[in-house]
Order: sequence, then structure tokens, then C-alpha cells
Amino acid sequence: MFFKTNKNINKKYLDMACWSTFIVWGTILLLNSIFELISNKPLISSDLIILLMGLVTFITTEYLLKLIKK
Repeated sequence: MFFKTNKNINKKYLDMACWSTFIVWGTILLLNSIFELISNKPLISSDLIILLMGLVTFITTEYLLKLIKK
């Protein structure tokens, strides 16, 4: 019941949304580590904020790709 396959999912758009999320997370973590080396404190100290930024990126990218398709 919970794991039914959805026939309406576009695999290409889902992959692009995943890659954009990983790029955002990687960039944030890289900038965070560089900033921590320079100023001895992280730019974004909350892991929850970083997680939410990635989730917003995923949802937004998927929505925009579906919007462009129409």
C-alpha cells in the first residue's frame, strides 16, 4: 500500500532534482568548511537548516521541471 509505483513520475526529472540537491548540499558543506577554517565558526551551524535547504531545492527543482514540461 505505501510502496505503490507511480506511473506519472518522470525519471529524468527526478534524477535532475536529486543531482541539484546533492550539488547544493556539497556547495553548502564546502563553503561551511572553508568559512570555519577562516573564522573558526561555521557559516550555517544548524544541520537542520542545511537539510531543509536541500529538501526545498529538491521540491523546487522538481516543480520547475514539471512546469517547464507543460
